[in-house]
Amino acid sequence: MADTALQAVRGGEVVRPLRPEPPAAAVLIAFLTALFVVLGLLIVPGSSITAQPTLRHQEAFVRQLVFATIGTVVAAVAARLPDRFWLRVAPAAYLLAVAGLAVLLMPGVTRPINGARRWFVLGPITVQWSEFARLAVILYTARRAAAVTATGGGDGPRWRWPDTFGCLGPGLIAAALVVAEPDFGGGLLIAVLTLAVAFLGGLPVTHLVALGIAGGAVTVLALLAEPYRMARIVGFVQAWSHLADAPYQVKQSILSFVSGGLWGTGLGAGWQKLGFLPEASTDYVFAVIGEELGLVGALLIIAGWVAFLWSGWLLAAAAPTAFGQLAVRGLVLALTLQALIHIAVVLALLPPKGIGLPFISYGGSNLTASLLAVGLVLGLSRCRSLESADGAAA
Repeated sequence: MADTALQAVRGGEVVRPLRPEPPAAAVLIAFLTALFVVLGLLIVPGSSITAQPTLRHQEAFVRQLVFATIGTVVAAVAARLPDRFWLRVAPAAYLLAVAGLAVLLMPGVTRPINGARRWFVLGPITVQWSEFARLAVILYTARRAAAVTATGGGDGPRWRWPDTFGCLGPGLIAAALVVAEPDFGGGLLIAVLTLAVAFLGGLPVTHLVALGIAGGAVTVLALLAEPYRMARIVGFVQAWSHLADAPYQVKQSILSFVSGGLWGTGLGAGWQKLGFLPEASTDYVFAVIGEELGLVGALLIIAGWVAFLWSGWLLAAAAPTAFGQLAVRGLVLALTLQALIHIAVVLALLPPKGIGLPFISYGGSNLTASLLAVGLVLGLSRCRSLESADGAAA
């Protein structure tokens, strides 16, 4: 009877055997997350120092510590909630996310920062809504893709074009709203993640190729429509053809890595952050790591992200439902892809794009949303409790 309960079928999906202890992959993800957060707490204060000393680095440390604490609590709560809870709230979370993105674009609701309407300003706190909207889009897309997969029965998923548009449409709407802030890179990331989750859920290759061609054309038109976007592309090309003509931040980022050598200057002993490297604590924090921890330290960070992706994929395979599997893969992919883009931009492998390194870059929204994503990954990959399995069997 116990085996029957543990393999119970509920809602068309098999409840997998219970695990009395957390799997090694979950422990590794939790360990890597804690390691990245601690590294961020060590790096952020130093990277906030300028050539004219102020108390800003102390304030940065306190704020980052506060948001790390808040994010850890949020992650712990999310990890305790069952997958069926997130399955139910995914539509509401998506609607809330889109509503927030739409409100940001309304004149007079919030003041632009650096020409963009990306943040809700709540007194001393600014919330970058797209960081949380990205998670909601992943959950909702996973829900829609799992529903399409379930209609295929024993023959596998039966994707038709209406299914494809119904699955991808909500995520692409959110992406368009983020692009309008404007945040072209952030919107493109949401669009790519939407396609990735749908593809993992069974989206046919023919649909993916057709949408990829259409999306590529739209991307080119969007790049041509704004001169500053084309300037970034040109600067990226110049970084490889003639470094002296490359954008200032690209040159300083490369110089940081060259200065670090193999072993680095030592934690907190870098010079580039002292007013030379722009956005040293956020968009270019990996350059600070390269200078202070050297090539060895930078490679260890990259290895940590490879391990994070591998562990997340193992956890996704252990998730009890198709929704959970797709959501976990989407969330893990979102974090690792963001890290990959950040590292590639810092190394001049991609055009300049303001995007933080998850868990490490300074910023409350980025840190809290990243920790929430880890909590979701751990929660969605857990098998149902014994009571849930027994109830399903009954």
